[in-house]
Amino acid sequence: MRLLDEAQLLPDEAAREAAGTANGELVTALELQGREGDPVWRVDALGVADESATVHVVDAKTGEILECRPA
Repeated sequence: MRLLDEAQLLPDEAAREAAGTANGELVTALELQGREGDPVWRVDALGVADESATVHVVDAKTGEILECRPA
C-alpha cells in the first residue's frame, strides 16, 4: 500500500509516457512495483508494426523513463 500512496503518476499517465517513447506501441500490461524502495510503473508494450515486446520502467513520482529494454 505504501507504494501506491507515494505514486504521483496515475497508471494511464505512465502508459502514455511509455508508449510515447516509441511510435506504434500498444501497452499490454501495467504493474506498480518497488525499485530501491521507490514506486515505479512497469509498462509492457508491443510494437504494432513489428510485434517487438518492450518493457519500460517509469518513475511513479516524476514520470521519468528510467529504463527501456526488450522484453
